[in-house]
Amino acid sequence: LGKKCIYACLVPCCLPRAVTSQKQKKMKIRSRDGDDADDDNADADDKKKKNKSKSKSHTLSIQLRETSKERKTRRDYMERRERARRKSLNGPCYYCGDESHSLIHCTILPTLPKEDQIRIRQKFHAATVPCWNCLEYGHFKNNCPKAVLDGGAAITHNSTNHSSQYPPILTLDVTNVLAEERPFYSYCHLLANSFQKGKGGDMKNGEMDIGEEEKEEQAPI
Repeated sequence: LGKKCIYACLVPCCLPRAVTSQKQKKMKIRSRDGDDADDDNADADDKKKKNKSKSKSHTLSIQLRETSKERKTRRDYMERRERARRKSLNGPCYYCGDESHSLIHCTILPTLPKEDQIRIRQKFHAATVPCWNCLEYGHFKNNCPKAVLDGGAAITHNSTNHSSQYPPILTLDVTNVLAEERPFYSYCHLLANSFQKGKGGDMKNGEMDIGEEEKEEQAPI
């Protein structure tokens, strides 16, 4: 289990808050049910909120192991994503090398011929701002080698289309734990089985959802 979750070797000593908080909410709902029985004019909106809270699922998130290489790749992606969304205003200047300003505020650049200004700015952006389509450096969105062609026209993404990436986590559904005869034993059993099933799972944006018995096993994480 240690290869999948660095904390999996720790045996739980009590039920997590995601489970115990359900009991408190159920007690409040029962109390409100009793009050509503005596009040014929109970508000319809309150009843809707009660029904919604009864059907709400409760999940527990457990962080899985992330290798140094995976962490570096994810952080590098997030840095390039942020760099594509915001222009750097700090030095050193790409043209004159002055640490006090960036190329945007360079006072020498406007004195150069227009063609040179355009060429320098293009080189600056290609070297310091990743492509909006693939988040790689060295080219622009309109000539991205990873652009999808549709009838001869390139289809690209905007910088806002790149989703954030988070550390891998296992999402455990604990909604029905309190309904069991032995809640703590049921929770421990569910936790152990989930990590055994952790050989596979549907990984979406750093998250693996395990709660359905019929999920097929996939490649190891």
